[in-house]
Amino acid sequence: MFYYNVALPLKGEQFYTYKSSIKLKRGCRIAVDFNGSLKTAIILKETHQVPENITIKQINMIIDLDPLINEELLELAEWISNYYCENIGIVLQSMLPSGLNISLISKVRKVKNKSISDSDGTPELILNYLNTQEWTFLDDLRQSVKVTKLLYWLEKLEEQGIIESEFSFDNKISKKIANFVRINNKEWADLKLTELQTKFMVFLSNINDNAALSTISKEFSYSVVKTLAKRGIVDVYKKELKESSLQSKLINEAPIPIEHTDEQILAIDKINSSVNESKFSTYLLFGVTGSGKTEVYIESIRNCLKENKTSLLLLPEIALTPQMINRFSSHFTEDISVLHSNLNERERLYEWKRINEGRTNIVIGARSAIFAPLKNLGLIIVDEEHENTYKQENSPRYNARDVSLVRAKLNNAVVVLGSATPSMESLYNVSIGKYNYLCLKKRPENVQMPTIEIIDMRLEKRPEVFSAKLLEKIKDRLEKQ
Repeated sequence: MFYYNVALPLKGEQFYTYKSSIKLKRGCRIAVDFNGSLKTAIILKETHQVPENITIKQINMIIDLDPLINEELLELAEWISNYYCENIGIVLQSMLPSGLNISLISKVRKVKNKSISDSDGTPELILNYLNTQEWTFLDDLRQSVKVTKLLYWLEKLEEQGIIESEFSFDNKISKKIANFVRINNKEWADLKLTELQTKFMVFLSNINDNAALSTISKEFSYSVVKTLAKRGIVDVYKKELKESSLQSKLINEAPIPIEHTDEQILAIDKINSSVNESKFSTYLLFGVTGSGKTEVYIESIRNCLKENKTSLLLLPEIALTPQMINRFSSHFTEDISVLHSNLNERERLYEWKRINEGRTNIVIGARSAIFAPLKNLGLIIVDEEHENTYKQENSPRYNARDVSLVRAKLNNAVVVLGSATPSMESLYNVSIGKYNYLCLKKRPENVQMPTIEIIDMRLEKRPEVFSAKLLEKIKDRLEKQ
């Protein structure tokens, strides 16, 4: 028998212990009985420290044979859990799209007429209800037989071979199915049709003899389709709709030629050097508005692709505009996955699967995109790193900017923190040498704005944070960069 610590998305204990006769992998989903109801949990690790005098429950069902969450994201979840004092089950739940949630279906049936020892009368109530039925859904049994510890007694009855159970699950997001119409009789022009029916057949012929009913309904009533279907002239059938990536919805304009400034070239070279060496580094990219930080991002991502590494660009939600996405899309022929709050559950699940399967190497998104299941991660860019929108206020609480540093370290990747008004924390980390400092002083119009003047403006907003001596130290270090 194997014993496992598992994570449940519940407040309180960090993990619970369950047993299984099958060897399971860390990161797989399972279904367990918790307080009388079936819940989805994630395997954290196998344990040999089993509490004495405590009955360990059996894992009810194995959902994944292979890990759904990879080792790197599991380590990241453990760090978030410890650092922000959050339940690890809630953290892991936030890493997965809600479309992966499942509906557990369970049913039981009686196979023997036999009494059970140590009974308090509950097993008899259950067996009496199961007498006349082949299979009974657990939800129906729970509603009809009002008893406590229902799952406990069902497990006891099954252990003694009196009943048997069967578990299955349905995905929350099922396949997208739609009705389509196609021409069934190619000789329809020789048939006697009304004027409206003829018009419909011509319309259908002009769209390759095959169209979604939702498209047809904009031009014709369903009664026309129904009548022609009865006569066998057209055929109405169901078809699975394939999701399309966001890339297909973008306007792929030709990229505008970029003539990089000396400052941009220096910044790009330093970032690329760290990426190519697979060396964990953090760069604070300070640049006034319009100084070309985006061009530095683009070239850094381009280099990542050459090195067969993936890239993640975090933007404040308000900056995730079609214009911004199109700007990046115009530079890369590879599909870009975009994760933001306007995606519905089906779209978010589709994008997550594309990323997880390695069908996209660039992800752009808001703070939750920090959990995108990218493999071989080489670069994380946090634009406008000072923005408060990177802080998740609801449970699980975290700062995506800070989490990006931990994730980069786990991957030996590079972090670029870009801003025209850097946060106090980032300026301090530059002053103590923890972050590397890159500066873009010039706008394309060659209008220069001194770096120290900008820093002064930033520091004056919160003079109480640092002492005068420390402020001078920060300024001195920035001047020497």
